Amino acid sequence: MRFTLCLSVFFLLSHAAEAAITRPQYDSIIVETQNRLGPWVLESFGKELLVTGDWPKDYSPTSAGGSFYHKDGKWGIHIVGWVARSPEIYRDGMRLIYCHELGHHVEGGGAEVESDYFATSSCAPVVFHPEDPLDELSSLTDADKEDCRSAQDPQYCERVMNAVNQTNEFRAGLWRLQGIFTESEIAETVACRRKVSLHGVLGLPIIPCKH
Repeated sequence: MRFTLCLSVFFLLSHAAEAAITRPQYDSIIVETQNRLGPWVLESFGKELLVTGDWPKDYSPTSAGGSFYHKDGKWGIHIVGWVARSPEIYRDGMRLIYCHELGHHVEGGGAEVESDYFATSSCAPVVFHPEDPLDELSSLTDADKEDCRSAQDPQYCERVMNAVNQTNEFRAGLWRLQGIFTESEIAETVACRRKVSLHGVLGLPIIPCKH
């Protein structure tokens, strides 16, 4: 199997804190995402979808946490176990990472910002179901609540933005670990990517980001 790695792959050091996702939840989300996205991707893009994972996989500097790949003409999206074991990532965060990786297939290659927008504008409505057990809204801010007041479904908007904040907290930690950006660049990038994701939820046009 040949993996095409997402350019902003999700890396993580082993956390001492308790993981937010258990192994049964991880396996369940993979099956659930396959069942929800598979028919939609086939109908919308004419491609069979493979949703895969590898729970035992631990962090290493060369390990891709979230990735997209091609196999026998099919689209694949993959999340390894150390991502799910991160205390920042809950169930909706994992769903959103799968949506982001699918965005790379749809938008092409390393389209990071476009993949974020696709994740909240097109994919999240398919993979986030009202009957899902809700994550703790620990990452939701007062700004999110205010921004979501204008949404057609404010509760759904808040749920998605909670997941967005999970993944952005995760990214920020990765960037600090890797020393890729300064603190001001991290703050600027997270703020811009958050706004891109919010625009996706609200049906507003995508905006550009530096990173």
